[in-house]
Amino acid sequence: MSKPVERFFHLLTYLSQGGTYLVPWAYAMMHRMHHTYSDTEQDPHSPYFFKDIIQMMTHTRKLFVDLCNNKVDVNPKFLGNYPEWDFIDKIGNTWTSRIFWDLATVAFIFNLLHIGGCIFYCQFIFNESIAWSNSKLVWTQIWLFKLRQ
Repeated sequence: MSKPVERFFHLLTYLSQGGTYLVPWAYAMMHRMHHTYSDTEQDPHSPYFFKDIIQMMTHTRKLFVDLCNNKVDVNPKFLGNYPEWDFIDKIGNTWTSRIFWDLATVAFIFNLLHIGGCIFYCQFIFNESIAWSNSKLVWTQIWLFKLRQ
């Protein structure tokens, strides 16, 4: 894959994952470790070696953060052949970025609910006015029918 195409998909990954963005090269290393050491003590997130899911997830998060900060000695066979873009990875892996995306998501959902609520209300009013008009029409037709008799 050419570098521009790789960068395009890297940026698209950041934009689509938003506040849940995971640095691809750190995730790739952890994923490779998981498949190489599956269900052994070296598996980064095997449920067999932790007392509960909270401990397992805490360990997995710590390992991921340490990988991102280059604090883990990684077996060379897990290195390479993954996308790297330091600029996007540094931005995407900050709390500022995560909070921004979370607030943007909340604002987007609120806006959808607000617009959706407005549309629902307008439909309700419109449908009620149609129902009211129809009922007036029906009563008028009944009244006219009775007058003709």
